[in-house]
Amino acid sequence: MKLFRYLQVAIESILTYKLRAILTLLGFIIGVAAVVSMVGLGQGMSDDIMTEVSNSGSLDLLELQADTPFTNAEVAALADPVLTRPWLLWSQFPSATPMLW
Repeated sequence: MKLFRYLQVAIESILTYKLRAILTLLGFIIGVAAVVSMVGLGQGMSDDIMTEVSNSGSLDLLELQADTPFTNAEVAALADPVLTRPWLLWSQFPSATPMLW
């Protein structure tokens, strides 16, 4: 019986304050649309980046310019994560490119 009374009060409140109900509903719709569009946009960008990376050529080459002041040991240290542990590659970027960080 209590549930029926709660529903009755809720319906009366919605009918009494129509503008408030419409604005609340509009807020929910806009919020859900914003979340769905941002998730879709992020997923699309992620897929696009993965496609570009996979189409960029061989990922097992380490290219260095001729005038780069790296020693053989530094080049080996940079190449090791690429070849054996690719998830560690990001930790090498700040030391290899100090001007960017």
